[in-house]
Amino acid sequence: TVIQKLNADNPIIYAPSKQLEQVFFVILQNAIDAILNQKGKISIFTEDEISQDSQVEIKINNTGSTISKEIQDELFSFPKKHKLSTKDNRLGLGLVWVNSFLRTYGAEISFVTDDVTGTTFTLKLPRVF
Repeated sequence: TVIQKLNADNPIIYAPSKQLEQVFFVILQNAIDAILNQKGKISIFTEDEISQDSQVEIKINNTGSTISKEIQDELFSFPKKHKLSTKDNRLGLGLVWVNSFLRTYGAEISFVTDDVTGTTFTLKLPRVF
């Protein structure tokens, strides 16, 4: 795993910490599921330097299985037409909650997925100045 930390002495993101931890838990658990039984990897990237941009961007990539085209449009929405979870006991609502929570705090989530680079989720979080 590649991790690059933001160089900041003070918090730069405003959101309840427990829920923000849950956001990362959901995304990372999905990434773990995607690389399970494969020789994949999970990488987390941030900016090397904090610019005066109004957002902090965090990218979480996994090189496991990609997101099929038939479910990409409904990944962050409910109700669902397709079963989104690979686990029988899961409803596939984690990313729906993540999207809703992030939007509440002025943040956003998006993704790209392809057979070469895998799936990358990008979180854009508003900075506190």
